[in-house]
Amino acid sequence: MKHQHLKRQSGFTILELMIATMIVSVILLLVTTVMIGLQRLYYKGLNQEKIQNNARTIADDVNQEIQTSTSTPAVAWVPVASTFSASFNNQPPTNYHVSAVCIGSVRYVYIIGLQVGTGSNQVAQALWRDQTPSGGCASGVPQINNSTPSDGGLEYIAAGSRLTNFQITQQGNGDYALSVSVAIGQDNILSTNTSYNAQCIGGSGDQYCATAGLKTEVRQRLQ
Repeated sequence: MKHQHLKRQSGFTILELMIATMIVSVILLLVTTVMIGLQRLYYKGLNQEKIQNNARTIADDVNQEIQTSTSTPAVAWVPVASTFSASFNNQPPTNYHVSAVCIGSVRYVYIIGLQVGTGSNQVAQALWRDQTPSGGCASGVPQINNSTPSDGGLEYIAAGSRLTNFQITQQGNGDYALSVSVAIGQDNILSTNTSYNAQCIGGSGDQYCATAGLKTEVRQRLQ
């Protein structure tokens, strides 16, 4: 009588499969976390470079105008009609004033703190350059809440960003000090929206937050 011997089949038990699946899941989780972190750093770097270039462009432009102008930069508040009431970071609404500074034939119309966009608590323009009107710096101020405040103008602040500081002050030695800062990000991830020292704080979406500022001194070349 012949006896048949059955070969024993080797394989994985359910426990082994569960352990392998768990290990693979942990590895995938770690890889995903690293990829998300790299993506956050990538976008943060892009935004940081974007607003640094933005602040540098503003500073270079204003400095050049001061250097080639023979008049003293004049800062003027525009009429109260050009005041926006808005809320920052769910705080009680406050008034944001539109201001204008004229350097010779060039005027800068600006509002500090409000993000450029089309939603609530936002404005279409934050720093608009045009020509100084014959009636003076505060006359004929364009409505910067409109998509196109005036013909032939130039906007410096991109959508999603905001101007957090813009000051021109005369120094004792006759030089002019310029302070300009820009921030990108939502209200709830900024420490403040009306200061040169605005910083990003932790919160949802903080990978899209970045701040940049420049302080320079310039002297008029033409007297």
